[in-house]
Amino acid sequence: MRKRVYGLGPTLEANYDNAAASGAADWKLKKVRLYVTGPDGMIGAREFDVTSGAAGTEKALVYHLDHLGSTQSITPWGVGNALAANATGESGRYSEDPWGARRNPFTWTGVPPANTDNGGAQGLTPRGFTGHEMLDDLGFVHMNGRIYDPLLGRFLSADVMVQAPGNLQSFNRYSYVFNNPLSYTDPSGDAAVVVAPVLVTAAEVGIAAVGAYVVYRGTEIALQETMARIHAAQDRREVRLMAEQRLKAAAVSAPQAGDGGKLDTTVVPEDKPALTTGAPAPSLPVEDEGFVPDAAAASAQVETVDAASPSDTPTTTGGAAPASDVILKTDVSTTTQTAAVVGQEAHRQIQKQLVDAGYRKEVTMTLSNGQVVRKDAVKGDEVVIIKPDTESGRRSADKRVELMEANDKKTQVILYDPKDPKYQPGSSTYIGPKK
Repeated sequence: MRKRVYGLGPTLEANYDNAAASGAADWKLKKVRLYVTGPDGMIGAREFDVTSGAAGTEKALVYHLDHLGSTQSITPWGVGNALAANATGESGRYSEDPWGARRNPFTWTGVPPANTDNGGAQGLTPRGFTGHEMLDDLGFVHMNGRIYDPLLGRFLSADVMVQAPGNLQSFNRYSYVFNNPLSYTDPSGDAAVVVAPVLVTAAEVGIAAVGAYVVYRGTEIALQETMARIHAAQDRREVRLMAEQRLKAAAVSAPQAGDGGKLDTTVVPEDKPALTTGAPAPSLPVEDEGFVPDAAAASAQVETVDAASPSDTPTTTGGAAPASDVILKTDVSTTTQTAAVVGQEAHRQIQKQLVDAGYRKEVTMTLSNGQVVRKDAVKGDEVVIIKPDTESGRRSADKRVELMEANDKKTQVILYDPKDPKYQPGSSTYIGPKK
């Protein structure tokens, strides 16, 4: 049996093996991965094999993705166009059919050949279809909110909501992205998101690379501190105790830490019908005006293009955990998470004042082009946009003002100071997330 333990959101991945035939708690740390994220998902990783202290146990890997965010190949950093290889010599080349089932990456038919990485225990990465975690031993895909079967093109549990009542495909609560997997993805396991082509300039690519490197260096330092403690923990109970102690300490200083304001140490599972053609695209919220974490708000020296997203952090779902793959979710405070906490609190306080003034918060509206957006607050024809008073925050606000004015909407922009004491945990005005 084996399991994965995540820290720093989905950024730090620790892999354990249990060789005990009886299933006793004899977990041994085997491999650690530090993922590097970019604007479109995971762009690389550093891999540490901690079972041996010999040289050559560390790898720097680059991920190559398709338009859906699925991993297509993995190459070593700085080694030209050569493919990376796993511990058994299988090359890092991957491919999935439109529904996410593994296939031969060279012929696009059949099963992957023996000389390519199968994503199993010795695989280079568990990340595959649309960036989600592949449970290759079970033939499933862990999509955070629900488990997905790529052979059936169906989720194993029903959706908790009808996303687009105007589209009949949305009433099949087990279907995947309206049966249109080449145009949509499902980052959360609960709602489809349209895949739109994005054109960027060379300058934007360079800025994104700098931002990703900043995140990479920050998490690398955190990893070095964490590794010293992980090496000292030889079994599952010691690692769990260490995680619980850190979570309790975080709860004292920042009660809102973690995903959604709750500290969660719940053990959760690790997580073909014909393609829809000719059907009208459903009305989907392709722009979420709600709070977007801004890593720049936490540091005056460095401003990243886009903060890391917690969308790949597993959440608790019903059902029994598979015996072979279990994830222990542990959130660890980071600079990005701190910025997210401040930004969420700023939104809460500002929206409360707006509601008292007669505004409605978190309002969904349909634009003239059919695009569905959600705004921070609305009163009549006036739209309120709340952003941090940073370069990227102002830039984002300008784009949204332009969009609203094109739809004949009056727009008011409220810029908040991320360093304002009243938004910090422990202040007398602190509201905090809903319990």
